[in-house]
Amino acid sequence: MLNTQLKLNKLSQVSRTNVLSSGFTLVELLVVIVILAILAVAVIVAINPAQRIAASDNARTKSDLASFGSSAGIYSTDFSTYPPAFGGTGYDQTTGAAATSAWSVPAGVRDGTGAAYAYFTSPASCPSTGPNPCLQIAISGKAVNDGSTFNGTLVVNGDYWCYRSATGQIALTTVPANTTGACAP
Repeated sequence: MLNTQLKLNKLSQVSRTNVLSSGFTLVELLVVIVILAILAVAVIVAINPAQRIAASDNARTKSDLASFGSSAGIYSTDFSTYPPAFGGTGYDQTTGAAATSAWSVPAGVRDGTGAAYAYFTSPASCPSTGPNPCLQIAISGKAVNDGSTFNGTLVVNGDYWCYRSATGQIALTTVPANTTGACAP
């Protein structure tokens, strides 16, 4: 009987040892969790989602400006004048009558920051009807700091993307489209 009891005690100790050593210790689990957290932070820092969102906002604004400039250029080709700043049908310089189609920067379209685009003409007083043509335009939208540079200049919040019909190009300026300054028509 003593022999049987010794065997049971040894069996009981072996099963207790197996149960205790079959899982991970708390320290091992904490080490794994810390390593995974460090890797997750490293991936987020490498991806930098805020910078990527800002870069896409800038790309969208520049694309919108190029589209607006292109469509205003088509309008200018059709009617020998750019569309007036306040919208409307404008004046067809070739026929001397009101233009047959309206053009304006769409009211619901916003730049990357959610602000409306600014649109100015030169001369500023070019009417929607009459013989005084709109000779040039400037359209601007706000830039967002995305850590990039444009023609050697760092893009920062408060800058503006500016399309000018005089150059047909988009530039980075510190002022929005207006009647004078870096983004004037």
